[in-house]
Amino acid sequence: MFKEHLLKSKTKLRIGDRSDKYIIFKLEDKFFATPLQSVKEVQPFSIICEYPTNIDFFLGFIKKPNQIYNIVDIKNILAMRKSHEFGKAILVVHCKEASLAVIVDSLIKIKKISTADIITNKLITVNSKSILMGYSQEVNDVVYHIDIRNILDTNELIQISNLMNQYWKTQKLKSA
Repeated sequence: MFKEHLLKSKTKLRIGDRSDKYIIFKLEDKFFATPLQSVKEVQPFSIICEYPTNIDFFLGFIKKPNQIYNIVDIKNILAMRKSHEFGKAILVVHCKEASLAVIVDSLIKIKKISTADIITNKLITVNSKSILMGYSQEVNDVVYHIDIRNILDTNELIQISNLMNQYWKTQKLKSA
């Protein structure tokens, strides 16, 4: 029910005070939570326009009416194994530097989680970045807490922004 409602709405999430709410999603066989205030909107998966690049975490673009999203491979950033299947949903991230989105395998729910319930004594670094804020317990599963806005550093965001500029230049040349 939750997944269908979020994906059918295709609108910005407006759920009152977001400060202690998290969106829980699944990647491969692991559960993750990110602060709801980090997520601008949820979109159903759509076709990715691939753009040739040597940036391993960049998958391409997704074109939506009046918007193009840069799709980042969160599994690559988290050093997870990759399945050959793409996920079911796209989380559009609040980010000033670039129109950023990530593909997740499935949306689980939005949940209020107290900071007291998040264990922060085991921070994990991936690719020399501290991206894990902590973890919590959800019934029998561990939920890893990340702030999805921080999965890329400034230099990586600049790389993506430059790719977007190159893409637009290429599109203008094709239409001329």
